[in-house]
Amino acid sequence: MSCFVTALGSIRPRGRGMPRAAAAAVVMLVAVVLAGIALAWIVPQAGAELVRFVERAPGTATELLVRLKDWANANGFARYVDPVTEMLRSNIANLGRNAGGLAAAGASGLVAAGASGLAGAVA
Repeated sequence: MSCFVTALGSIRPRGRGMPRAAAAAVVMLVAVVLAGIALAWIVPQAGAELVRFVERAPGTATELLVRLKDWANANGFARYVDPVTEMLRSNIANLGRNAGGLAAAGASGLVAAGASGLAGAVA
C-alpha cells in the first residue's frame, strides 16, 4: 500500500503534495470501503449457494445411491453393495438436518472470517 500512498503524495495540483499521513489515511479508507463492498456482495451470494446445496443434497444422494445400486446389479456386486446402499438410504433423512447444521456453522464461520479480515485491514 506504500506505493499508493507515495503516488497519492506525489500528485501536486497547486505546487504542494498531499502530506504522507493524509495520503495514508485516504488509501486506508479506500481499502476499508472496498473490503466492505466486497463482503456485502460475496456473503449473501455464498449464503444463497449454500442454501441451494443443502436443499439439493438429499435428492442428489438418493440419485447417487440408485445409480450405484444399478451399477452393482449390472456388474454382479449386488450382494456387497446392497447392504451399504440400504443403510445409507435409511440415513438420507438425517442428511438434510446434518447438512443444515453444517451450513449454519459454515455461514457463521464465513461471516466471522469476513469480519476478522475487515478488522485486520483496519488495524
